[in-house]
Amino acid sequence: MATGKQQSQPFDPQESIDGLLRDLETSTTGLSDREVSRRAVVYGLNQLVRQRRSHCSRQVLRQLTHPLALLLWLAAALAWISGSQPLSVAIVAVVIINAGFAFVQERHAEQAVEALSAIIPETARVMRQGPEQDVAAASLVPGDVIHLSEGDRVSADARLIDGSVDVDLSALTGESATVHVATRRTGAAGPLIEATDIVFSGTNIVGGQARAVVFATGMRTELGRIAALSQRVTHEESPLEAQVKRVAWLIAGVAVVMGLAFIPLGTLLAGLSLQDSVNFAIGLLVANVPEGLLPTITLALAMGVRVLARSGALVKRISAVETLGSTTVICTDKTGTLTQNKMQATRIWTPRGAIALPTDHPDTAAQRAARVMINCCMATITTDGAGSTLEHGDPTEVAVLRAAREMLPPSSAPDDELLRGYHFESALRRMSTVTRTAGGTTINVKGAPEELLQRCSRIVDDTDRLLTADDRSLISSLVNQWASEGLRLLAVADRSIDAASVATLDRNDAETDLTLVAIVALIDPPRPEVADAVAKCHSAGIRILVVTGDHGLTAKGIAESVGIGSTTGLRVVSGAELAAMPEADLDTLLTDDNFATIVTAVQAGRRVYDNVRKFIVYIFAHATPEVVPFLLYALSGGQIPLPLTVMQILAIDLGTETLPALALGRERAEPGLMDRPPHKRTQNVVSREVLLRSWGILGGVSAVVVLGLFLGTLLDGGWSWGASVSHGAAHDTWQLATTMSFLGIVSCQIGTALASRTQRASLRDVGIGTNRLLLWGIAFEIAFVALIVTVPFLQNIFGTVNPPLHLAMWLLPMPFIVLGADEIFKARGRRRAAVGVATAKTAVKSQHSE
Repeated sequence: MATGKQQSQPFDPQESIDGLLRDLETSTTGLSDREVSRRAVVYGLNQLVRQRRSHCSRQVLRQLTHPLALLLWLAAALAWISGSQPLSVAIVAVVIINAGFAFVQERHAEQAVEALSAIIPETARVMRQGPEQDVAAASLVPGDVIHLSEGDRVSADARLIDGSVDVDLSALTGESATVHVATRRTGAAGPLIEATDIVFSGTNIVGGQARAVVFATGMRTELGRIAALSQRVTHEESPLEAQVKRVAWLIAGVAVVMGLAFIPLGTLLAGLSLQDSVNFAIGLLVANVPEGLLPTITLALAMGVRVLARSGALVKRISAVETLGSTTVICTDKTGTLTQNKMQATRIWTPRGAIALPTDHPDTAAQRAARVMINCCMATITTDGAGSTLEHGDPTEVAVLRAAREMLPPSSAPDDELLRGYHFESALRRMSTVTRTAGGTTINVKGAPEELLQRCSRIVDDTDRLLTADDRSLISSLVNQWASEGLRLLAVADRSIDAASVATLDRNDAETDLTLVAIVALIDPPRPEVADAVAKCHSAGIRILVVTGDHGLTAKGIAESVGIGSTTGLRVVSGAELAAMPEADLDTLLTDDNFATIVTAVQAGRRVYDNVRKFIVYIFAHATPEVVPFLLYALSGGQIPLPLTVMQILAIDLGTETLPALALGRERAEPGLMDRPPHKRTQNVVSREVLLRSWGILGGVSAVVVLGLFLGTLLDGGWSWGASVSHGAAHDTWQLATTMSFLGIVSCQIGTALASRTQRASLRDVGIGTNRLLLWGIAFEIAFVALIVTVPFLQNIFGTVNPPLHLAMWLLPMPFIVLGADEIFKARGRRRAAVGVATAKTAVKSQHSE
C-alpha cells in the first residue's frame, strides 16, 4: 500500500483563516472527492508510520554473540568434537533459550509507536463539498474540513474555522486540565502547542462544537513528531549492561585460559587421554560460565519495570530501570505533584481588610467580589436527585465558585445573563465575561494579581476611587506575603459599560480600565507523603528542582512547606530569568537543592541495582566449589578423582540456582537504601567487595565443606589415595561421592541465597520469611535435586545415586555454616563503616574548633 511522499508544509497554520484556506487551496465546505484522492497520493495516509527497525535476525544474532554466549558456543563445539554429543546439545539449548528469552523481553519494551497509533480514532466526520459524512480517519488529507463535538477524538492537526471546543490535551502535554479552543479569524504567533485556536491529533473534545480545517496529517502532526522522536532514540547501553559485558569478557578470558591450561595438565600430570582432558576442559568452561546470569538480569529488570508501572512510572527500555538508581537531580511540577490538586479558598482581601474564609459576615466589597467570581467562572456546582453535590470544572474555578456562593445568601446570588466570554489564556493569565445585570452591563475579570493590577485604574472603596501608587505598593506587599506562605492568588475586578458597546467590544478593550475589587487566596494542600519523600531525597543525596508556572513565591512557599530547600535555602527563578540566563550561570544554578515526584522510581532503581548485585553474588559464589575440584584433580595428577560431572554442573547452574536468583531480584529494599548517596554511573556492579564476598567468603567456605564431604564419602567407602575409581565397587563409591558433592553445593546454595539477601545489614534485620518467593525457590531447589538423585531415568543422565541417610544428614548444617561465615563478614564491614563515620565526625569537630 503506497503511503505517498511526505512533503514539508509551505504555509503557516497560525496565519489568518482566509490566508490558511487560500494556501491549503480549500474552502469552508471542504475538498472534492477527486481532490482528496489526488492529495492522498501526495501526502499519504493519515497514519503514524513506524520506521524500519533492525530485523529480528539481527536482534537474535546480538543475543547469540554475547561474550558469555560465545564461550558456551566454544564449549559446545569442543564437546561435539570430543564425542560428547548429548553435552553439546544441552549447552546449545542453554544458549538458544537464553537468547530467545532476552529477545522477547527487548521486543516487548519497544512498543512506543504502536501505543501512539492507538490514540488516533478509526473514523472522522468530514465535509467534502456536501453533507457531513463519516470516513476512515486514515483517509484525511490537508485541506479537509472536519466536524468536532463532545466525545470526539481529534484525528489530525486542524485550525478552527467556526465554533469553539474544550479540549483535553493530556496526550500531548500531560496536563489534565482542559483547554478552551475558539475560532480566531486573525493570525497569531508563538509556539504551535500554545495556540488557542488549534486542535491536535490524539486529543479529546470534552465539550462544545466546531469545524476545523486539517493542515497536518500522519507523521507531520505533533503526535507524529513525538512518534518520530521516540524512534530516533538510539540504543545506548545502560551502565549495568556495559559492566556486565565487561565482566562477561573477563569471565570468558579466565575460563578459556583455565580450560586450555587443563589439557596439558590432564594429559601430562594426570595421565588422562586427550579426549578425557578435553572433556574436563569443557567442564571447567561450563563451571566458570554463570549461564543463569543473563536471563536472571533480564528478568530482574523486567520485574523492576512492572514495579515502577504499579507506582505510576513508565520506562521504554528495561535497562533504564537500573539507571534510575544513579539519579542525582529530579525535576518536578508543583500542582498535583507536590500538592493534592484540591484547591480551597482560605482568605479574601478588600480595601477594608482581609477576611478568613468561609465567613458569614462579608462586607459589601466582599459581596461584590463574590458576584464577580460567580459571573466570571466556567465551573458549575449542582445537586443531584439524591441531594449529593456535584462539582464540575477546573479545581481552582470550583474553589472560587464554592467560596463565592458561601459569601452570598441564596436569595442574593446573581442570575445574570452571559453576553460574551473570553476564556482563560495561559499567555494572558486572565479571563473575563460580559454579563447583563439588573443594574446594567458589567465586565467581570479574574486573573493573576501581577497581570490584572496593571489593567486596573480604580479600586473599590465606599465609592470607587482612583488606584494610587500607595495602593499598588500595599497590594504588591500583600501578594508577596501571601504567596510566600504557599497561597495561590487571584485578583478580581469589574467595570460597568454601556450595553450598546458590547457588539463592538474586543478583548483588549474589555479588560482595560478596570476596578480592583478583591484579592482571593487559595491553598492547594501538599500531599501528605511528599515531606517524607523529600527527606528521602535529601538523605539520598538527590538534588530537587521545582518547575512551575505559578507565582515564584507561591512555589517557594509550597516547596518549603514540604522540606524542599530546608537545608540549603531555596532560590526562585522565573521563566524570563531562566530564558535570559547565560550558560555558565545556568550550570551554577543546577547545583542547588530542589524536589522530585519520582522518589519511588529512584528508590526502585536503587533497589534493582542492589538486587542485581545480590544475585550476582549468589551466582558467582557457586563458581568456587565448582572450579576448585577440577584444579585439585589436575594439581594432584589425577590422584584425587573429580568430585563433579559436567552434567551435574549444568544441573546446578541452570536448574537449582535460577529460581532463587530470580527471587533475589524481587528482594525488598534493604534498610538504609535511601540514606546512601547515589552510586556513580561508572561504579562497577561487580566490585572488589562483590568478588571477595562471592568467590572468597561464600564460595570459599562452600568449597571447603563440599570437598570435605566428598573426601569423607570416598574414605567412608574404602577409597585410598590414588586408587582408580573407573570400575567396580570403587566406581560406585565415587558415584556416591559425586552425588554428595552435588548435594553439598546445592545445600550451600541455600545458605548463599539467604546470605545474599542483604549487602550490609544482618539477615535478622530483614527477617528470614519476608521474601516468600525465595522460600518457594528453595523448596523447588530441594524438590528438583530430590528427583535427580532418586528417579532412575534422571540418575542415568546426571550420574547420581540415592544417598544413605547417615550421609544425607551431613547436608543439614552446611547452609548455616555458609550463612554464619557471611554474617561475620558483614558484621566486620558494619563495624569498619561505623568507625569511618565516627572518624569523619571527629575530624569535622576538630576543624570547627580550630
